Amino acid sequence: MAAAVTDAVRSALSNQTGLTLMTDPARADYLVKGSIRAIGRRYRATVQLFDQRSSEQFASERFEGAIDDVFEAEDELAFRISTAVRFAIYPRDFEYAGREGSDRNITETTLTKAGYLLLNESPADWRTALELVDSVIDREPTNSMAFAIKAVAHLVEVLSGVRPVPPQDGEAASAAARRAVGLNEHSDFAHHARAMVHLFYKRDLDAAKRECERALELNPYYPFAMAVLGLTLICQDDAEEGIRLCTKVVEANPRLPTNRRFMRSIAYGHFVQARYVDAMHWAQRSDQLAENVPPTLLALATAASHAGEHELATSTVDRLLAVEPGLTIAALWRLPFRNETHWLRFVDGLRKVGLPE
Repeated sequence: MAAAVTDAVRSALSNQTGLTLMTDPARADYLVKGSIRAIGRRYRATVQLFDQRSSEQFASERFEGAIDDVFEAEDELAFRISTAVRFAIYPRDFEYAGREGSDRNITETTLTKAGYLLLNESPADWRTALELVDSVIDREPTNSMAFAIKAVAHLVEVLSGVRPVPPQDGEAASAAARRAVGLNEHSDFAHHARAMVHLFYKRDLDAAKRECERALELNPYYPFAMAVLGLTLICQDDAEEGIRLCTKVVEANPRLPTNRRFMRSIAYGHFVQARYVDAMHWAQRSDQLAENVPPTLLALATAASHAGEHELATSTVDRLLAVEPGLTIAALWRLPFRNETHWLRFVDGLRKVGLPE
């Protein structure tokens, strides 16, 4: 099992855009070491990450699970390990990118900064990320990663806000995502960016699904594409499968910075199924990770309203209006549910607890 998981992790990391897997460990910035023990139908794996520039161990993770099916166990463990490794490295790279005298080239440093800023909920950070990638595109107009980051950065309004994407941002995102895929058809991140454009701007669920599936063909362990596919399926009324995929991503790594968004997607899934207490629970978990994010507050308010938790629902609307003064139901970005009745229920819950028309 250890050899199979090692091969799967190596494949997952080598397929991720922005990472280069070195055959010579001495030339690598980071070194991953691990071990697996299996007793009966249980396994335990440990992974340590070392920064070879500072000779420091900076992360350690332990994973446990059952071996009911060997191949499923190998895939699950490879997914969890590769996700943990990728997102333990991210903040480390960001730290190095901010240091003067970094030995990295300017493009790599700039894209590292921009990509890391997209993990935050601050629109100001997203605007900074956009400025950074535009500076890369000015120098290197064929850089696929820069165009993919640019596409995502233009979608800040629906990922961290509550209003529709302005047309100029939507068209810029669409053009950038199309350019990113055109420059590198084998980039999982480029296809993920294009899926986001289809889902959040064009509202084309079938196209979003196809792009997610292509990203996962290129890298079956890519958590962002898996989570966007999950939300797409929820919006297509395949809520149970969508919840399963989003939950798989959340459970893969509790430290994943964007878990708050994926928890919100799980809340949407339970809302679609009229499981309002469960929807409220997941929205609260998302809110716990990042307080006062407007779309999370919307999900929490309507779920609490339908669950009969009037006090929680009204206090959440009050929090929302403090963050977004003057917000009305008419101004909201409509979630791209294929079944219109889900959205009507969503806004009805908000209406009942005081969000103005």
